[in-house]
Amino acid sequence: MKSTNLFTLLLFVLVLSSCKKDQLDPSGANCDAMEVSNQSTHVLIEQTGTWCPTCGGEKDEIQEAIDHHERVQHMAVHGGDDPFANDRTQDFRSAIIRSPYFPTVMGSTDPSFMDFLLAEAPDMQVKLDVKRDGSILKITAKIEILGEYECARENGCGVFIDGQQVNVFDFKSINLGIYLLEDGLDYPQANYGPLTHNDVMRDYLTEVVTGDQITDFGEEVSLGDTFCKYYEYDLTANNYHENIANCKIMAIIVEGNKCETTDTEWYLHFLGSDVFEVGNL
Repeated sequence: MKSTNLFTLLLFVLVLSSCKKDQLDPSGANCDAMEVSNQSTHVLIEQTGTWCPTCGGEKDEIQEAIDHHERVQHMAVHGGDDPFANDRTQDFRSAIIRSPYFPTVMGSTDPSFMDFLLAEAPDMQVKLDVKRDGSILKITAKIEILGEYECARENGCGVFIDGQQVNVFDFKSINLGIYLLEDGLDYPQANYGPLTHNDVMRDYLTEVVTGDQITDFGEEVSLGDTFCKYYEYDLTANNYHENIANCKIMAIIVEGNKCETTDTEWYLHFLGSDVFEVGNL
């Protein structure tokens, strides 16, 4: 009888422990308890270089946009002969920013248009939680569907054959990009002078630079659906940054599009985003 009771007690403890483990992701954050904002964010992706003679003025315009609204978020991707460029930023530029011209900003900096976008309720949004264990960052990202999201639409690809538009479907997927950014990087800007560079992309944490795929192309999602992804990042092994106190993690929902006539992504659209200051840990 005693052995039976002991077995029952051990079984209860094991079941209780497994339940707690399921509720807690590796970062120590309870994904179910993470509250995703129902407000839109506006993402500005800047292609830039310290050597670029016209990029200083573009940075002023971007800073005005950031100052205009607290929900404008920015990532600067440096390229060329630049102290803040590396193989990881080149991956990003090659995959996402196809224009060879400088400066290039993906996303509007017009105040009135930003106000219009930010007043709209988002179809989805992402929330970050970051813990630090020594040199390891443990990151939880939660995406929640907040509105009616269409995974396919007719005529979205705009394919023409013999001058006539073909009725094809544009299938969408939801991707999640996680990036390491750094503030407070001092370096002169060409034709501008001394400048402190902020929101500088240093590395990406996902397997794919354009973001890990959360849903398949055309996979239907419903209001209230949530998706959680977990990442670990070793600050010692990945020493792209200069000062971890000035670093932050940025999560971006990247919408991928694909025509039914091709197997490759042909368009990427930046949706919701969230930023977590690593220096606060």
